[in-house]
Amino acid sequence: MIENKYKKYIDLYILVWSITMLFHRISFINWAFSFFGITATVFCLLQILFPKRRVFFLIALISNVIFIFNQLDIFVVNHIFFEWLVNIIILLIVSYYYSKSRIEKSEFKKYHDEIWIISSSFVRKGLIILYFFVVLHKLNFDFFNPEISCGALFFDELLVQYNLNKLHALNNFYNLNILFFRRASIYFTLFSEILIPLLLLFKRTRGYGLLYGIIFHVILALYLHNGVFSFSALILCSYVCFFNTNTVNRFSELNKKKYFFLIIVLSFVFLVLYFLLGYFKSNDINFIAFGLAFFLSYALLYLYNFIIGFKDKVYIKSSNNNLSRNNYIIVFGIIITIINGFSPYLGLKTENTFSMFSNLKTENNKTNHLFIPNNLQVFSYQTRIATIKSTNIKRLKLYVDTNKLIVMFELIKIINSQEDDFELTFVCNNKLFKIKKVNGQVFNFSDLDLNQSYLELKFFKFRPIYKNKNFCQH
Repeated sequence: MIENKYKKYIDLYILVWSITMLFHRISFINWAFSFFGITATVFCLLQILFPKRRVFFLIALISNVIFIFNQLDIFVVNHIFFEWLVNIIILLIVSYYYSKSRIEKSEFKKYHDEIWIISSSFVRKGLIILYFFVVLHKLNFDFFNPEISCGALFFDELLVQYNLNKLHALNNFYNLNILFFRRASIYFTLFSEILIPLLLLFKRTRGYGLLYGIIFHVILALYLHNGVFSFSALILCSYVCFFNTNTVNRFSELNKKKYFFLIIVLSFVFLVLYFLLGYFKSNDINFIAFGLAFFLSYALLYLYNFIIGFKDKVYIKSSNNNLSRNNYIIVFGIIITIINGFSPYLGLKTENTFSMFSNLKTENNKTNHLFIPNNLQVFSYQTRIATIKSTNIKRLKLYVDTNKLIVMFELIKIINSQEDDFELTFVCNNKLFKIKKVNGQVFNFSDLDLNQSYLELKFFKFRPIYKNKNFCQH
C-alpha cells in the first residue's frame, strides 16, 4: 500500500481551498446561476462533507477554472484572477502526473507527494510575487496623498459602515486627527504588505510572518467592500502551503467526528442561503455583512489552530527539492504571473494586474508612479484615450461632463456589446468620432476600427481614467 508523506498537507489544503471557494460565492452572488458556478459550489460542499473523495476537489477545480474563464470578458476582480492562474497551474501539474501514471501503468496515488511539492512551491512563489506587485503598484504619488489614497479611506469607511460616526465623542476625536489617522492607515498598509512576504521568505521568521499576515488580513476583511473578505480567505488558503508539520497536524483535528456534524449543518445552511439570496439578487451591504460574519467565525478558528500549532517549527524535509526548482510548469506560471503584474508599465491592460486599491495611473502618456517611467510602454493600448461628448448608452453616461476618460479599447468593447440602438460622439487624439446604431444597423461615420480579437476581449480590461488626480478604485 502506497503511503503519502504529505497526505495531511494535501487534505488540509483541499479543505481550506473548498471553504475559500464558498466565500467567493458569497462575495459574488451573481455567480449563483451559472452552470459551472453551481457545479463548483456543489462539489466544494461535497468535498467538505466527504474529505476522502478527492475527485470532488478535481471536479470543483476544473469547473472553477472554466467558470472564471467564461467570466473574463465580463468582469473578474484582481484576486480571483490571481487565484485562477494558480488553479490552472495546479490543474496542469495534476494532469501531467495523471498522464504519466497512465503511460507508466502505475497507480496515480504514487505521485501525490510530488504533486504537492510542486503545487505548493508554486503557490508560495506566486503569493510572494502577488505581494511584490501589490506593494510596487502602491508606490505612486496619489497613494501617499491622504485626501484620495485608497489606504487613507480605510478608517473613514469603517466609521460609517459600523455606525461609529454616530458616537459623537469618537467622531469628533477622529475628525480632529483625521490627517494622522489617514497617514497612519497608508503607512500601516504599506508596511504590512512589505513585511509579510519578507518574513515568509525565511523559515526562521516564517511563523511570525504567517501570524502577522493572518491578523492583518482579518483586520482588512472588516472593510465592508464586496470581495475584501473573499481576498482574505484566498490569502489564508495560500498560507497553508507555508505551514509546518505540527500546524498541519493541529488543523487535521478539524476533520474529527466532533466537527463533522457542525460542518454538515453549516454547509446545508450555506447552500440554502446561497440560492435564496442569489434568487432575490441581494447584493447589498447586509449580504456582505452576512458573508463577513461567516468569514470571521472561520478566520478565528483558523487563527486559534495556527497559534496552537505555532510552537513547533518542524518542517518535512523533502528528499527531492529539485522537483519544484526544475519544473517547467512552475517556470511557465511564474513568467505569466510576472508579465501580468507588470502589464500597466508595458502599456497593456490596467485591470487584473494585482493593482487593487493602489491609485496607480499609467494611461495617456502620464504616470503617477514614483520611479517607473512611461517610456517602458511598448504597447499603445493606454495611449488611445477617449473623451465622451454625448451618448445615450447607459454605461457611458458616467463619462459625459465628468472628470473621467475611457481607454479606446474599452470603449469599442462597449460599442460592440450594444444590442439596442444608440448614438455616440467622442474625441480621441484630437479627432472627432460619431457613431450610431439605428434599427440594428451601425453607421460608423468616422471609419472607426471596431475589430477586437477573442484573446484581447478575454484578457484585456482597462479601468476608467481620472483626468488629474487618480482617485481610489478597486
